[in-house]
Order: sequence, then structure tokens, then C-alpha cells
Amino acid sequence: MEGSFQSTKPASSRDGDPQRPLEYYNQAVQAIDLLYGVAVSGSDGAEEVLRDLAEKLTIRGGGWRQMKYLKK
Repeated sequence: MEGSFQSTKPASSRDGDPQRPLEYYNQAVQAIDLLYGVAVSGSDGAEEVLRDLAEKLTIRGGGWRQMKYLKK
């Protein structure tokens, strides 16, 4: 396996490291790509996890959109 996944704490607003969100984004993209590849190969479990993840992202994304500090 090319990479290993480690549990990481989300960056706090006091962290100040502008690269931190980019690191999380890259890790998420790699994980989703890997999961998609396994699901396409015929794994019912991976397909179910991918579907669940998509649902959670949709729900959470809708909540983020309604947060005051994200409104323009």
C-alpha cells in the first residue's frame, strides 16, 4: 500500500499553519480515491462505506454552508 492513514486532530484556528488544511484535503482525496478503487473492483463493503461517506459529506457540507462566518 502506498500510504498509511494516521489519525490527526483538526487544525485549530490558533494553529496559523496555512498548509494544514491542504494536507487534510490531500489525505481525504487519496482516501476517497482508494476507497473508490476498491468499490469499483466489486467490494460491497467499500461501496457501502463510500455511499455512507458521500451522505455524511453532503449533510455536513450543508451545515457548514449555513454557518455565519462562511456567509459572504
